Amino acid sequence: MKDELRSQFIITRKGITEKRRMIANAKVFEALTKMVLESQNVLSYYPLEDEVCVLAFNKFLATQNRLSLPRIEEGTLVPYEVSDMEKQLKTFSHRFLEPDFICKQAEKIDLVIVPGIVFDNNGGRIGFGKGFYDKFLKKTSIPTIGLCFEEQIYDGNLPLETHDISMEKLCIV
Repeated sequence: MKDELRSQFIITRKGITEKRRMIANAKVFEALTKMVLESQNVLSYYPLEDEVCVLAFNKFLATQNRLSLPRIEEGTLVPYEVSDMEKQLKTFSHRFLEPDFICKQAEKIDLVIVPGIVFDNNGGRIGFGKGFYDKFLKKTSIPTIGLCFEEQIYDGNLPLETHDISMEKLCIV
């Protein structure tokens, strides 16, 4: 069932029109900025082309030295501090930019912004199926915000497994 939902919502997300994306992306900066006021170091993500675009938000956090981004190392998500998104990111083995080796590993994260393929209204989340975020979050008690388009909300409860970590809050744009 998870694989079918993942496939269905990948198609749904790819089908979101450019106009709809622009409307959502205009809302995301303000919405997230309000949600992270108290956080000193936020682990965000570098968006794939069809994910909610957080680049302006990330740049804002980077200028305040409050941004961490994930690098995948041997199948594990490792957060690194990023203060200059133009100079400190590069493509390694994945489809997204990751912190370069010049970046310092983040010592403390106050909040994690998590992308996904599909979410439910209880914070349930299905990602790409590699478990990077679930494995990382299982070891911590860091607050989480799942970020998605309205079109990525599943009407009902997702079929989660014991290793799946639900989000504490959702930011739906």
